[in-house]
Amino acid sequence: HEVDREGQSVESRMEELLALIREGESLEFLELFQSLATKGGMIVTFLALLELIRLKQVKVYQRGMFGAIRVFRPA
Repeated sequence: HEVDREGQSVESRMEELLALIREGESLEFLELFQSLATKGGMIVTFLALLELIRLKQVKVYQRGMFGAIRVFRPA
């Protein structure tokens, strides 16, 4: 297996996610991955999302056991 070392950084993906999720609004979790073509891009996106949650810049919630997962950027 080869690793693509020229992929996007977690930090730059974090900035993109913050730009994508407007303050006071939310997006469905799966929408964050729709335009990604590679596993590497999906992994970087997931890591960026986890870091944004850790830094309390976004919140994630789900209504009901099988409800859609939403990513929310507090105002």
